Amino acid sequence: MHPLIGKISNEIKRFGPVTFARFMELSLHDPELGYYNRQPEIGRKGDFMTSVSVGPAFGKILAWAAGRLLLQREKATLEHWQFMEIGAHQGRFCRDFLDEMARFSPRLHASLKYIIAEPSPMHRDWQRAALVEHPDKVKWINDLAELPDRSLCGIIFSNELLDSFPVHVLVWQAAQNCWMEKRVGWNGSGLEWIPGKISDPGLIPPIPESFWKSLPDQMCWEISPLSLDWWSRAANKLNSGHLLTFDYGYLEEDRLAAGKTAQTIRGYFKHRPSLDLLEQPGNQDLTADVNFTRLTQAGEKAGLITESLTTQSRWLSRELLEAIKVPACAVALGPLTSQIRTLSHPGQMGEAFKVLHQKTPRPVQL
Repeated sequence: MHPLIGKISNEIKRFGPVTFARFMELSLHDPELGYYNRQPEIGRKGDFMTSVSVGPAFGKILAWAAGRLLLQREKATLEHWQFMEIGAHQGRFCRDFLDEMARFSPRLHASLKYIIAEPSPMHRDWQRAALVEHPDKVKWINDLAELPDRSLCGIIFSNELLDSFPVHVLVWQAAQNCWMEKRVGWNGSGLEWIPGKISDPGLIPPIPESFWKSLPDQMCWEISPLSLDWWSRAANKLNSGHLLTFDYGYLEEDRLAAGKTAQTIRGYFKHRPSLDLLEQPGNQDLTADVNFTRLTQAGEKAGLITESLTTQSRWLSRELLEAIKVPACAVALGPLTSQIRTLSHPGQMGEAFKVLHQKTPRPVQL
C-alpha cells in the first residue's frame, strides 16, 4: 500500500468520508507524499506535457508579450517593473523568459524584478538549478500574502496552475430531486466513492431550482472555491498591471447548455488517462477544468477589467503578429516553427487551453 493511501484512510477512519477536494489536496500537495512534492518527469517521458515542456518558444513569446504590455502602460512601470510567476515548478519557464528578455530588450531586462511564489524548499532547489545563469534576477517568496495589497506594478502569471487546485464534485440525483456531493470513503481494503450531503450550500451551481428537474440525471458539477479566492487575492496585489493565466477550462453557460453528465476531472500516468482517480494518490497527476466564468467574475469583483478570454491558439496568433513587427523578435521565430505549431494547433494544445487576461483600470496612488 502506498503510504499516502494509509494517511488518507486513517483520516477517513477518524472523521468519516472526505470530500474529493480534500482527497485531491492530499494526493497532489501533501508536504511529504503529494504528487507535486516529488520531481515527476514532465514532457514526453513523463506523465504529461505542458506548454513549457514543448520547448523555449512559450517562454520567448511570453517575454515578447510582457514587453509589449509594459510599453503600453505608464512610463513609470518601466523604471522598476515586476513579473511574478506562480507555480514555477522546475524553473524552465523563468529561464526561457529571462534568456529571451535579455536578448531582445536589455533595457527591460535590466529594470525587471522577477518574483517566484514558491513555498516548497524542494521546488526552490529545482528552480535555482535551472536559473544558475540568472543568479541575481529572481526573488522567492512563500505566498502572495507576503506582498502588501496594491503593491505590484507589472504582471502576475500562471500556467496550468489553477487546474491543480482541489475541486468539490457535486452530482445531480434526479430521483431525489437534489444535489449530492461525491466523497471518498474507505471500505476496509481500498478507497471508494460515496455520495453524501453537500459540505457547503455555496457550491451548488447557479441554476434556479425551478429548472433543476430538467437537468440530466447524474450530471456532475465541479467547483474550486480555493482557486477563486486565490485569483481574487492575486488581483488585489496589483497596483498597475496584468493578471494572466493559461489553463484547461470552459464557460459555465456552455457547460450547462450542453447538459454533459461527465466530470472534467482527469488522472494522468505516463500520458495515459487513468481509469480510477482514487487508485494512485501521490503517484498520478489529477487535474480539473477551470470554470473561467467564475474566475472572470472574481477578478472583476476585485476591480480588474477583462481584456480578453480566448483560446491559446488565438492568443498566440495575435502575439506573433505583434512580434514580427519587432526585428529582434522576428529573427528568433524561424527555429520555433515546430514548437509554435504544437502550442497553437487546434488538434494539440491550441484549443484545449484558454487564456484569461485581466488588468487594472489605472494605477492606484500609493
